[in-house]
Amino acid sequence: MKKNIILILFLLFIFSLQTINAQIIIEGKQVKKSQNVQFEGTAIYVPTQSKIVTVSGSKTSFSLRVNNQTKYQFYYDTDHYEPPTYSIIIEPGMYELYPDLPPDLDSVFISITIEAIE
Repeated sequence: MKKNIILILFLLFIFSLQTINAQIIIEGKQVKKSQNVQFEGTAIYVPTQSKIVTVSGSKTSFSLRVNNQTKYQFYYDTDHYEPPTYSIIIEPGMYELYPDLPPDLDSVFISITIEAIE
């Protein structure tokens, strides 16, 4: 009986270590349809302080929003983001990613991968 409890506790400990370092992907898309811009994306919960490790997709500015209010804004200019995406600590919360749709495009998509800070 004690061996089973110890084994369960050990497995729970290992599982918790894996979830701490888990990566979370947040995606967002803006699409122009009949002169209206529509957002396509899903709110994702970030449970711990995290940092952005990768940004992929369209090369455009984007914001991370909480309750439809901008919490973090990243401006894209000449092959880099301002502020640098790796320099911002993302606080826990429920986030949506809104890419900025430039006037000359009909759609943009951005995906970011964030990782918990150890």
